[in-house]
Amino acid sequence: MPRDDYFRLVFKVLTELYTALRTGERIEVTKITDEALRIPQAYWAEIMHNLLDDGYVKGYSVRRYLSGTAITGLEDIQITPKGIEYLKENNMMRKVFTYLKEIGELVPRI
Repeated sequence: MPRDDYFRLVFKVLTELYTALRTGERIEVTKITDEALRIPQAYWAEIMHNLLDDGYVKGYSVRRYLSGTAITGLEDIQITPKGIEYLKENNMMRKVFTYLKEIGELVPRI
């Protein structure tokens, strides 16, 4: 699965948020930026817009302008119960998780 696959990216963002929730720590926003995910800013903004619009996350604002999309308040991003459910039940996400787990077992940790 390509590193820029939409569902893989959604999984990564939601997983980071869920991990932060479970550990009681604030999310390190730098882990879920377009730069961290190595994707174009416009693609990232669309993903973040959809996550918010679909109710999987909360805590930030998305505004669309003719010149592009602006996302503000990302430091307050949180996963919602619906986002957690998506991670737990979505069959595509299970496949991604299995794939990433297998890769993790094959690649030694540094």
